[in-house]
Amino acid sequence: MKIAIVQFNPVWESIDSNLKKIENMLNQELSDQVDIIVLPEMFSTGFSMNTSLAETENGKTVNWMKSISEKYSSAICGSVMTREDSHYYNRFYWIHRTDLFTYDKRHLFSLAQEHLDFSAGDQNIEIEYKGFKIRSFICYDLRFPVWMRNKNAADLDIVVANFPKTRTLAWDTLLRARAIENQNYVIGVNIVGRDGNGLEYSGHSAVYDCEGLTAAHCNSGEGVFVAQINQERITAFRRAYPFWKDADQFEINRTQNK
Repeated sequence: MKIAIVQFNPVWESIDSNLKKIENMLNQELSDQVDIIVLPEMFSTGFSMNTSLAETENGKTVNWMKSISEKYSSAICGSVMTREDSHYYNRFYWIHRTDLFTYDKRHLFSLAQEHLDFSAGDQNIEIEYKGFKIRSFICYDLRFPVWMRNKNAADLDIVVANFPKTRTLAWDTLLRARAIENQNYVIGVNIVGRDGNGLEYSGHSAVYDCEGLTAAHCNSGEGVFVAQINQERITAFRRAYPFWKDADQFEINRTQNK
């Protein structure tokens, strides 16, 4: 399966500019047919707490994602600042033809006071697509291995993020660790540049396989990077090294910490 990673410098709090920029990048750089297009966290606004920018599921950004999915005959995913009733969510959307799946960020980034404006999700999701079982996570979720623990079910974890340059080592290390401990592929998609709060981002979007080996690693610039993953690789590795059989059994308490 071919994955297109879109690593770019978002225009702060400008939905129209970001949708146009991504569309131009895809038009200019995506020459091969791909199965999934992966966009970063809050790709249409940047990691802003300005909830006046939040859209509904029928808003401009989600409809744009539907049009891109149709144009390229591929799935597309990424997170969008979303309003539902009186609540706001950092919501991951997966769109392919008539299929639409959502995941609400579980671990809200309290250092940026995300928890004051947004509501946390409490459900993992699993998407079946072209022989792969796929789960989604958003940025800060990466630091919580219990939440991301794979009980020998998923083949691919997608992590979309705005992970600052100052914590690049953590980003690189945690992505690889999640791949090793879960014996699946992990794709991490980050941004570059500087946001409206002055934070700098160095990209380092990457794909790691079930052994933690680097299947793809992006530089610190903008671009559309294509990586290929293979489901048979995971099946063979798990059969040869069935570490999952010795894993501890557990349940997650989904109540929020206070």
